[in-house]
Amino acid sequence: MTTIETKPWYSPLQEFFSRSSASKKVESPKAVAPQSMEKVTGFPSGFHVYGITQSTNKNLLIGAGNPVTGEGAVFVKTSEGSWSKHVLPDETAFINRFVELSDGRLIAGGMNVIGRAAILMGSADHKQWKCIDRDLYAYSQIYSIVCLPNGEVIASTGKMITQGKTKPVFFRSKDLGETWELEEFELPITAFHTLWYDHDEKSLYGGTCGDHNPSLYVSKDDGHTWQQLPELPAYKTYKTIALEKVVIKGEKKLLAVMWGYKLDIADRVVRLYVLEGDQWAQLPEVQDSHFIFDFYVDRLGVFYAGSEKGKLLSSDDQGHTWKELAAFDTNIGAQAMHEDDQGTLWIGKDFVTPDHYSLWKVKSQYR
Repeated sequence: MTTIETKPWYSPLQEFFSRSSASKKVESPKAVAPQSMEKVTGFPSGFHVYGITQSTNKNLLIGAGNPVTGEGAVFVKTSEGSWSKHVLPDETAFINRFVELSDGRLIAGGMNVIGRAAILMGSADHKQWKCIDRDLYAYSQIYSIVCLPNGEVIASTGKMITQGKTKPVFFRSKDLGETWELEEFELPITAFHTLWYDHDEKSLYGGTCGDHNPSLYVSKDDGHTWQQLPELPAYKTYKTIALEKVVIKGEKKLLAVMWGYKLDIADRVVRLYVLEGDQWAQLPEVQDSHFIFDFYVDRLGVFYAGSEKGKLLSSDDQGHTWKELAAFDTNIGAQAMHEDDQGTLWIGKDFVTPDHYSLWKVKSQYR
């Protein structure tokens, strides 16, 4: 008799789980190489880590999901060092973005077990989580969340048009997450994958994903209207992993971190570009990387990239040279990174049974 293996009800997420201002002079920081990586032994096993943040009360928050059960949770580490687990409602199992409101509450974004958007509100003590009162079934995962200086919160996603095709939309809250307005854009893109706010210029930058012609945008009115930035070299398709201002040779410049395909799926590339006037200058390649799952710039300008084949890479010269900081025995080098107020970089990645660690940390030494 032939046994047919049926997929569990949460298989779409399980498959996802198992996938591997004008420039001004600024003094460039100096850094030395970080010390050895350290596994966080107190963090519960069995969970992939997707999002990390630190709240103003010094709590460390980890957005995580169990690849076997589809369960999602936020793990909270207090300043005393203990961990507590808080299960997420409504089958939400993929939380990778956090923003903190002025009253100490948190807004988190990601998706549920069937791959639809999820926006959650977290209490000020981070123990209670609830989904917003809005039907998000017709929308893909929440890609990015940003809190504007005026107190508004924007969550970026894509509205489903046909299978595999979306149009860019925002959910915007003007009352600390109590209600959300839908905003649609007539732009030739699928969604804004990356949002970053420049407080000096009072500008919102947006990087897109899954589009045939690379387009990056800037908004001068808090995301209501958009201007296209200079064109990038053409890819067949791509995803913007980071779009933010960094200090390069003493000047703040816009950095775009992208990966995608040139001609076909066998021609994968990772590229870093810096905006020089009205043109993009390409930085050296990130070693032999074909994928970048997360990119992070710490407070002193050191670049970190979570690459495929389990690599975590770092650059202390603003992307001109790279070195291998760690090589894990899993598919993903890092898919979440966050530097806390003590200068410790927390690294989240995938979990592999039975005893692989999915949360790591490294303490940098600076001079």
